[in-house]
Amino acid sequence: MGLAWGGRRSTTISPLPAHRNRNYFSNRGYNRSMQFAILAMRVLEVMFFTGLVGSCVVVVISFIEDGKELFGGD
Repeated sequence: MGLAWGGRRSTTISPLPAHRNRNYFSNRGYNRSMQFAILAMRVLEVMFFTGLVGSCVVVVISFIEDGKELFGGD
């Protein structure tokens, strides 16, 4: 079957479904390592946003303390 511009497809499609393909079973290590990588990214994401919230709290407290010092409040 030719394409619209007259060329031919260079790849072949496997007649076997994905769950019956032999290469599927040899790639399980990739899936496990990808799951660990995603878990590590989620942990780092939580740590990043926790640090961001903590920094915001410090900025607000510093702003309040500086305001008290500037306007003469004890």
